[in-house]
Amino acid sequence: MNRPVLVLATLLWSVASFSQNPASAVQNKPEGQSASKTVLLTIETASPTQLNNTDVLVSVGKQPFAPVLELQGASSAPLDFVLVVDSSSSAARSKLRSPALNGIPRFLAAVRNSGIAVRTALVEFSRKARVVQDFTSDPIEGSLKKLSPGGGSALQDALALAARLAQQSAPPARRIILVVTDGEDNLSNTTREEVVQAAVRASASIYALSLGEPPSQYAPLSGRGEKLLKDVSAQTGGRVFFPKNETQIAEALDAIRSEMQMQFFAVIAVPATKKGFYPLQFKTSGLHGAVRGATAVVSE
Repeated sequence: MNRPVLVLATLLWSVASFSQNPASAVQNKPEGQSASKTVLLTIETASPTQLNNTDVLVSVGKQPFAPVLELQGASSAPLDFVLVVDSSSSAARSKLRSPALNGIPRFLAAVRNSGIAVRTALVEFSRKARVVQDFTSDPIEGSLKKLSPGGGSALQDALALAARLAQQSAPPARRIILVVTDGEDNLSNTTREEVVQAAVRASASIYALSLGEPPSQYAPLSGRGEKLLKDVSAQTGGRVFFPKNETQIAEALDAIRSEMQMQFFAVIAVPATKKGFYPLQFKTSGLHGAVRGATAVVSE
């Protein structure tokens, strides 16, 4: 075979190979241009189970909105749940603390009874934050008996510790942190921004049950605890609840469980050539509804 014929045959073979396997063009693209990250979203629409990737748009690093790469329902995904309990002197005096803690085992039992595998971990904080219980499938009641109320408050240290704990759990588990607190923090070394960054790295949503503002002798700056809880929950895709009585505590826990039926794993592309945090924005495409997730993603 002479050289022109050989070149033509090679070209025809290449075209035929591509037509049989068009993904090869993607597989052969230069590495390091982008990386995929999986984030947890709560999507509130009339028919959340019928969504696909083109229904949810994301803007990464202030780039134009585009469909997420993949969208998969997470309503039946395993749950890795970190309970963070405020045992500071101010929180221990709250009349809502015991009802809130008593409601957690019922909440977890209801999740398990719906067919979802659950592992729980427990973090307690007062002057310092500590892990009372690492992830286990055992009931949480025994660990709740080991709490030791009293002292100051290191809320932000505790949330960062919970996020690092959540980061150890393996996919495809959802990672949810629930903190029961009055929001006071007077001893943490961790900043609010570092808490959010730790939760973003762990792909963990932070929910909060607020016990109300502590008495003035514990937190003279009224409203700062409420603002902290609102900020960290909003930036991680969670929610904060402000129950006034035991009935509202039960309603808040039911609301969290209901949200779990509207959760999805979304795969998004983030730049891999530059490390750092990239702001995220989500919205639906042609649908009436809302998308809530973390407001940033990290490329490392």
